[in-house]
Amino acid sequence: MDAKEFRNVMGHFASGVTVITTKNEDNFVGLTVNAFSSLSLDPAQILFCIDKGSTSLHAIKNDSPFVVNILQDQQESVCRGFARKGGDKFSGINYSLTNEGIPFLKDNLATIHCTVHEIYEGGDHFIVVGNVGDFSYDDTKNPLLFYGGKFSSISQRSLV
Repeated sequence: MDAKEFRNVMGHFASGVTVITTKNEDNFVGLTVNAFSSLSLDPAQILFCIDKGSTSLHAIKNDSPFVVNILQDQQESVCRGFARKGGDKFSGINYSLTNEGIPFLKDNLATIHCTVHEIYEGGDHFIVVGNVGDFSYDDTKNPLLFYGGKFSSISQRSLV
């Protein structure tokens, strides 16, 4: 199978865009993720996938807290900043801290506070299952989407 062609095929699936934030010792860690999904309502769980070669992988451990930041259509630059390797990804970013000291981004479409429940191998990625502890959302904003290798948006009001 041609990996590039498989990637092109998967690019035909529109996805939302998230930034996963956590910390490792005293350093904040953040990465852009579009392989994200709800998993279970009872118990409330989500999952996301992280490349085995990711420089952020060291901060994802069983029982560690993290936040899923679901981006809104005005946060494309935030997405791009967290997608790059190295540097201070939080510089110039509007964020606050959870009670555990985990950064979460402001002005998101939704924010989900989680704890790592389990980590599974899946090909060249790890599948991280998180237990949901708390969440918030703003239904007046529109989602940032990724489709065909490009960012786009839809108006929620056009979906009604």
